[in-house]
Amino acid sequence: MFSVNALCNQFSNAMDNFIETDRKLQGVVIEVDDSGVVLRQLFSDSKLSILRFKKHSSGCIVKTEKEKRMVPGIDFLSKAFQSLRALLEAHESPISEFGLILEHNYFNRMVTYPVHNEAVKKLNDILRSKSGFLKVETFHMHSENLEHILQILPFLHPMVLKKLSLVNIGEEEEKLEIHEIMKLHQWQNMEEVEIVNWFLEVNIRDFCSLNRGKFDIWTISADDVIFMKEMLLQAPKEFIFNFHHFENQEQLLLAFGAPLQFEASRYQWIFGIPNDKKQILCITFSPKCIEFSYVEK
Repeated sequence: MFSVNALCNQFSNAMDNFIETDRKLQGVVIEVDDSGVVLRQLFSDSKLSILRFKKHSSGCIVKTEKEKRMVPGIDFLSKAFQSLRALLEAHESPISEFGLILEHNYFNRMVTYPVHNEAVKKLNDILRSKSGFLKVETFHMHSENLEHILQILPFLHPMVLKKLSLVNIGEEEEKLEIHEIMKLHQWQNMEEVEIVNWFLEVNIRDFCSLNRGKFDIWTISADDVIFMKEMLLQAPKEFIFNFHHFENQEQLLLAFGAPLQFEASRYQWIFGIPNDKKQILCITFSPKCIEFSYVEK
């Protein structure tokens, strides 16, 4: 049981950092750019609490729904992550969602890079200081740097994390060394992964352990699709693969037979699932995308 002093200290800490402690925390999303940080807190009663930390020459300005306060002598990044630390310490239960969104200053992108690096470092320091993993069911991150991801992901509880979403904020699609992420323990129990605006030089079979996924793959072959079809008839899973190159398309037509044609360049094959009277497997093929899904009979 907390002592009176401990309770008073906890309350004072919450007030100093503009956080709430009397409701169950459901999700946290941090949005960072060179001018400020937005800390979104979602609680189990569906109420959203938003803290805004803005740059100021004498410190930072903190704004809540009810007040706006000048906090002297501390920069906006330090104050924002100080509040995040207090928030995570006050709510030890697993949370459904945790997100880190690194946003660019599009008028001068180079200005933002040091801020991104510092934000990731501060979050890494918070996670390293915890006595155990941060328990999160869904993690999403917007960045353009694999190293940023690898500074956060290993500190999320591998038995709790089930969904991962990574978005590249770069101007062009770039290659992501997904094998560095797949080596982590967190990958082993993942159920769903979505990676946007990054292309992967891997085989689609590498994702068979997942239940759902969406990826951009550099090359897919007819053999890959035939393999996936046989696997998905045994274990229902859903995937969307965007691709740059498709090898041996004629082999796919020979193996699957004549498809249903919806449009000039969009085809679909349907397959009955053994011992399943309710749904069928659909494979939809278009010039740059192949989708594996299920529909009711």
